[in-house]
Amino acid sequence: MWGTDLTCQSEYLSNQEVSNKVLITRVNVDTPNIKTPKAYSDAISFPKGKLWKDAMDYELDKLEEMNMWSEMNESDIPQGEQILPGMWVHLIKNLETGERKFRSRWVVQGDQQKLNLSLNDTFAPVSCISSLRILLALATLKDLRVFTWDVDSMYLHGKIDHDIYVSFLDGYDKLGKVGKLNKVLYGLLEATCVWREDLEEKLKNLGFTPLESDTGVFLCKSKEGITAIDMHMDNGTGICSSEEEESKLKVDIQKFYKIKEKDTSKPFNVLGILVTRDTQLGTIKLSQSDYIDSILQWFDMTECNPMVTPVDKGVHLQNNKSIPFDDKKKYQALTRSLTYATMST
Repeated sequence: MWGTDLTCQSEYLSNQEVSNKVLITRVNVDTPNIKTPKAYSDAISFPKGKLWKDAMDYELDKLEEMNMWSEMNESDIPQGEQILPGMWVHLIKNLETGERKFRSRWVVQGDQQKLNLSLNDTFAPVSCISSLRILLALATLKDLRVFTWDVDSMYLHGKIDHDIYVSFLDGYDKLGKVGKLNKVLYGLLEATCVWREDLEEKLKNLGFTPLESDTGVFLCKSKEGITAIDMHMDNGTGICSSEEEESKLKVDIQKFYKIKEKDTSKPFNVLGILVTRDTQLGTIKLSQSDYIDSILQWFDMTECNPMVTPVDKGVHLQNNKSIPFDDKKKYQALTRSLTYATMST
């Protein structure tokens, strides 16, 4: 069904005459596991095909409203210019309400870009997890306000400075037509870097400066005190001394981006970390129990018994005599997941 989300409406997007409608295609989490389609033909033929079609229609309407591309004849493209293909990426998000939300995204196959891009053209810094922990601890010790939000469709805000052409997707293709991108789409090699440049420019205009020690953290000094923002991709967490400062910052940010605020008066999630704060007692608790449970489920270890040591006591490690792990990528994913849990909480 369609609804209207007034709480997340952005002044900037309203000036651009972008619809404030949001697509709500949800099923209860008790519903049996739903298979995620890989292609357009799969999506519309699946039992939940109507919901997937609505999700794709919503995504395309949003991109068109944001003027992501200019439609042009394929014959008008300069000779030698590349036309990048795209694909649908579908996912089902588990909401805090216990429901599921169908989501479809148009992703450009940036791995096929024939550009001589350097690391500086594709790299974007994010905040260290220790910085987030320090800000939350500081807010608890000094009784500061904490607020957090997600930027909606973050990659779609950055503008590109060179010509990129894309073909329209299956089910929405237009004979003899292609799109010349006006802004960055998901999947482009430079997408993350362009988003970071756009974010930093906007925050600097609001008086913020990135820290030299962690350029993912921005500070703004004023007569009222210091406001700090920790940015990790599209997730922002800020601390400040008063409700007035918090309200002003939210209004300023929404001049540029549409954001989804989180209710910090109750336990809230940041980067897979459940933050529980008691302002009366002056305490804060960080937990990753849900994240750890998801790791166990992903690696089929939900039935394993807990251990107080990382390996069995009787195991003696010897060089070049251990059994190689069969799936290299799975091993890397497991070690990354464990490392993140260890560093975060």
